[in-house]
Amino acid sequence: ESVQQQEQVAEVVRRLVPLEVPLGQALNGDRSFIFSIPDIDCYGAWRSLPTAEGKSAEYVGLHVAPMPRSKAKPSDPVWSYLHPSYPSAELIVQTFQAETTFQPLPEALGRKSLAIHHGGLTTTVACALAGVPQIIVPRYIEQQLNGASVYRLGVAQMLINPTAEHLHPLQAQRQLLLRQAQALANRLSDWNCSRIEQVLESCQQLQVA
Repeated sequence: ESVQQQEQVAEVVRRLVPLEVPLGQALNGDRSFIFSIPDIDCYGAWRSLPTAEGKSAEYVGLHVAPMPRSKAKPSDPVWSYLHPSYPSAELIVQTFQAETTFQPLPEALGRKSLAIHHGGLTTTVACALAGVPQIIVPRYIEQQLNGASVYRLGVAQMLINPTAEHLHPLQAQRQLLLRQAQALANRLSDWNCSRIEQVLESCQQLQVA
């Protein structure tokens, strides 16, 4: 099914763009920008390799930055952002007495001692910049790769099919995770800003050229 969907996309691109090249090559541009940070980018090892034109991708941080730095204590609220259809959503919310209202990330993560989510890239990076530890319950491989990245940094735990037996022991780790998450946010402080101007300047330069 995924092969068929890719072929359909490729056919649309061929009709719109007069290029007889593979889909990946057709989607290449003069410049590439990664809305992430190198420490968390699970594809970082490949992105750092120069392209055929001798260029490598440029990181521009997170588009919703800056994130307010967490001053939370382990006793402060937990925030969860889970899809309603996720089988363990109710168990997770009840176990951690988590808040489930969604706001823009800078507001949602304010004074939160823990964030529980599926591992989307924007949410994962936002938590890291804010200094909020994470429990990631991925649904897709991309989310699992993001979860593995922050797990290696010591600021998250990842559960594939969480049960009560998995969740309750994590309560005891919250203080350590919070301390390590806040330390990581200090180390990543240079990335906690908006760099959208770099993208806009490049677009203007290409337009002039």
